[in-house]
Amino acid sequence: MWIIVTALVVCAEAAQLVVMSAWGVFGAPDSSDTVLIVDDTHVAFQANVPAGTAISTIDAADVDGCGHVSYDLTRYGLMVEVPRADCAPDDDNHKTMNGRHGDYRTFGDVPDPKNVAKVHTWLGPATVFEQTYDEFTNEHNRYQEPVAIIAVDDPVDARYPTIVVRSDRGELDRDAFTKLVESFEEPSETKQRGSSSPVGGSTHS
Repeated sequence: MWIIVTALVVCAEAAQLVVMSAWGVFGAPDSSDTVLIVDDTHVAFQANVPAGTAISTIDAADVDGCGHVSYDLTRYGLMVEVPRADCAPDDDNHKTMNGRHGDYRTFGDVPDPKNVAKVHTWLGPATVFEQTYDEFTNEHNRYQEPVAIIAVDDPVDARYPTIVVRSDRGELDRDAFTKLVESFEEPSETKQRGSSSPVGGSTHS
């Protein structure tokens, strides 16, 4: 059963964001999760996220002609970033600390990935891994963050061919994070599937 909870149009990016309910990906079969739908000028996807999750902030930054779009979600430190492929990553990519979580276009930009795994999505193949993230304030805290880089087979904008998903400070555990990543697909109203299997051929549930 699908129920539209809210819809928001962000004129600056022509983004259409729809939050809907779905059944039980992150909990028992009778619990409800949230289906998050994003359809804008650079990227289009929908994904099952933990119940009650919404987009709190959309950042469409453009620094020296290098743009990226990021969607900051309200729960589990979830962040979705859409980098521009022809822009070089940050020189300090190896310093994942104090609010810096890495600037990745492809998996090749990741300096020290841990526990790397390949998964399949309807958008394209994804690489899931963990990275060490440190915070130095009055005390030192270290976290293992799950991150995924999805190589989109048919991007809306060819300049933005990847989607990076992350749970800051590892607030969402690796198993639940992987399920979230595997749920990424084209928005329901636009997807055109040519087969009954996701990209890569594995079974999608």
